[in-house]
Amino acid sequence: DGLRVKVGAAFGENEKALEPGRPPIVAAVVTWKKRPLAPGRKTGESRDRGRPAGGIFMNWAEFKAADPELAYLGEERFRRNGLALVGTLSRKGWPRISPVEPLVVEGALYLGMTWRSRKALDLLRDPRITVHSAVSNRDGSDGEFKLYGRAEDVKDPEIRKVYVEALARELGYELGEDEEEFHLFAVDIERAAFVLIEGGEQKVKVFPASAGG
Repeated sequence: DGLRVKVGAAFGENEKALEPGRPPIVAAVVTWKKRPLAPGRKTGESRDRGRPAGGIFMNWAEFKAADPELAYLGEERFRRNGLALVGTLSRKGWPRISPVEPLVVEGALYLGMTWRSRKALDLLRDPRITVHSAVSNRDGSDGEFKLYGRAEDVKDPEIRKVYVEALARELGYELGEDEEEFHLFAVDIERAAFVLIEGGEQKVKVFPASAGG
């Protein structure tokens, strides 16, 4: 017989049968509901403007309202190391992995990037992005948070000012005069996942539930 493990031993109460030999997987069922616009998003403004149809995108505040636990796990991992990895697509179609300092400010996940850096140019050309928390050990006990979405180029001077102030306040980093010109992206989230190895079990929490991680 296949193994039977608690689906959501850490997050829920249902059970699921697995094939023999496969590691136990723990997940949670999450139902997404449309939420009010978060601060900073203009009424009537579509988060999918200029993007291919087919996915539901939300900013960090909307994601947090839909799945508070997963959002907490993600933000805690971002804050723990102050660093994350982003996956972008290069001009020739090759995947590119780059470090970045993620910052959640007033309901949005922001990524600041050096002016005309390759990862920033990737996103200006193709906004699809993966953001992955930094992992510092091999056993998986740190847990890893990952999200998939699209990066929106932020040009509003007021929002950029709020970001710069938060950068100094939260990360202790103040931009120099030669860094006043920089790229700022807000990540709109389509799906996310958290993976943790605990007691020999692989535990996975996904959002939305149909995404499968």
